[in-house]
Amino acid sequence: MNAETREVLTKFVNATHELESWEFIANLRKQGGPFKAIMHQNDDGSWMIEDVGPHDAETRAFLTTFRLFVQKKEPVSLYRLGHLLADDDLSDKWKQEFQKLQKSFLHYLSQPDETVPANGDFPTREHIMDIFINGRIFHWKQEDKRQIYEKWARYGDEFGVLVIAFNSILYTLYNVIVRIARMSEEALAA
Repeated sequence: MNAETREVLTKFVNATHELESWEFIANLRKQGGPFKAIMHQNDDGSWMIEDVGPHDAETRAFLTTFRLFVQKKEPVSLYRLGHLLADDDLSDKWKQEFQKLQKSFLHYLSQPDETVPANGDFPTREHIMDIFINGRIFHWKQEDKRQIYEKWARYGDEFGVLVIAFNSILYTLYNVIVRIARMSEEALAA
């Protein structure tokens, strides 16, 4: 593989190792995945969904590294790794597996999460991720995204489902990232 490919894959692997060290993932594993919630009935007979997941601080810490993999301008982004396919010296095995994973994760993100009604609308997983990351956790200057997040936060129980969906999206992409890192470690060792 050429020097640029080696550098990008090395950065990808190193960033993945950092991602694996954050408490966010340990918390999700401890609770058995991102789908845990507690439902209880309020005094007025309505139901309350309370998500059980990583605390805000854990999520923020995890996202400081995770963002590298989903920001389209980053060299290690899941969106940009495809440019490595032009490297004639990168193994066909890596290229084929990456193309399958890329197609799969792009399809996954482009689909609406039908378990998550946001006031009757079903946002795509990519939109959910974008609004949580850029409308709340980072980039407070993106007023339009912040307003969408604040609107979602007023949905009550539906918002709890959105939080669970966001954690699920992060966990799903985390698993894709780890898989690509393992393939990349093999390619770098060859």
